[in-house]
Amino acid sequence: VTGVQTCALPILMLSTVRKNIEDENSPYRFTDAVIYSSLTDSQQIIANNVDNNYLSELRYINTNKTFTNGILAISSLSKTVLGGDEGIIGIKTSYGYFSDKPLKIDDLARLNNTFMTGNNMKPIIYVFNGYIYVIPATIVTADVYYYRVPETIDGSTSSLLNSILHNAIVNYTSSILLMIDDKLERGMIFQKLVDNELTLLNRKFEKKKKYETKKIEERE
Repeated sequence: VTGVQTCALPILMLSTVRKNIEDENSPYRFTDAVIYSSLTDSQQIIANNVDNNYLSELRYINTNKTFTNGILAISSLSKTVLGGDEGIIGIKTSYGYFSDKPLKIDDLARLNNTFMTGNNMKPIIYVFNGYIYVIPATIVTADVYYYRVPETIDGSTSSLLNSILHNAIVNYTSSILLMIDDKLERGMIFQKLVDNELTLLNRKFEKKKKYETKKIEERE
C-alpha cells in the first residue's frame, strides 16, 4: 500500500478512496455519501493537526465587527472558526492598526506593566472561552482575521485545503473506512502513511520556529 496521489476534484478523491479500500465495483460496501462524509471529517482532522503555515486557504476576514466593552463572541463571526479559540489570528482596528497574534492566557500578567498595555496604535488581544478581548476596550470596530472550518466535501464541492494535504485526507478516509469494514491491519497501514506525512510536513516548520526562537534569545 502506498496511498495513491490525488487532486482537488471530489470525484477523483472518491475514486481514489474506493481504489484504496477495494470498493470499486457495484454493489458498493460504502455509498458515495458515506465516503464524502468521511472525506469531510478527515479534512477537518488533517487541518487540526498540520502546521498553520499550510492553511493559508482557510484564512478568512470578517470586516467591521463590533466589540462591546472590548469583547466579541467568536460565535458572532460568519464562519465557524477552526480550532475554536486557537483559530483567531488577529484584528485590524478601525484606526487602521493591526494587533499582534493573541496574547497567551499565561502571559496576561504582562498587562500589569504600564509599558505593555495596549493603545489605539498598538492594540492587544487575547482569546478565552469563546470570546475575543481587545485592549483598550474603547476600540469598538475591527476586522477579525481567523482560520475558518473548510466547506463540506461532496460531489460538487472540492476540498478547500492546499493540494499538498489532499493525499493525507484521502489516506485518512481510507483508514477510517477500512477499520469500519473490520480490516484493521490494512486500515492501520493507511493511518501510518498519514502519520508519517504529517510528521514530515510539520517538521519543516518546527525547525524554522526553533531557529527563530534561538535568534530572539540571542538578541535578548
